[in-house]
Amino acid sequence: MKENEYLDFWIKENNTRDDKFIEFGELKLFVPKNVFSFDETLTHSTRFAFELGKPYENKDVLDMGCGSGVIGLSALSMGARHTTFIDNYSSAIEATRENVNRNNFSGQSSFNVSSLFENMEGKTFDTIIANLPIVKKAWPNLRKNTNDLHDEFLSQAKQFLKPQGRIIILSASFADPDALRTSIIDHDYTFSEVKEAKLGVIWHGFQLTLA
Repeated sequence: MKENEYLDFWIKENNTRDDKFIEFGELKLFVPKNVFSFDETLTHSTRFAFELGKPYENKDVLDMGCGSGVIGLSALSMGARHTTFIDNYSSAIEATRENVNRNNFSGQSSFNVSSLFENMEGKTFDTIIANLPIVKKAWPNLRKNTNDLHDEFLSQAKQFLKPQGRIIILSASFADPDALRTSIIDHDYTFSEVKEAKLGVIWHGFQLTLA
């Protein structure tokens, strides 16, 4: 697949898919058709973000934009102490609750339907994984463009990060990784960047720490 074909491919496949169970490592999760799918034939963002977030053992994890809960649940399966799941869509949180209960992690999980960090005052995390929308064309109902969303996230995230904590956030070559990189610098994070080629796209993974 060529890069200029990927986004239209994803939109078409996303708009025509059905509810289904999808495997991710040892987990098998229910993904409704109206919740972001981590199907690796459609996207590399979930796998990439999850791998960049390792290790998870004894960590307090925030799964921002959790969708079906795949990243946060996978972190729990690898020894995370607790995962907080946040998504702006109640349908995503409902799917995440179902998957958490099915995999017996309810005692180590909490949930919040919110836009970014609403109602999270006083909480801090070792690892924040932000698998946020990468480009607005794929998310027409998004309340703002993705560059502004990423900038808002970065402006708020510091107060929720433990002193030695890390943030993982992604972009891709079909979007605007330069804008995300500039925003990271403007908000005074220390960062490293990793790139991977999948599905005809260059995926950009940013690992952030407090400066």
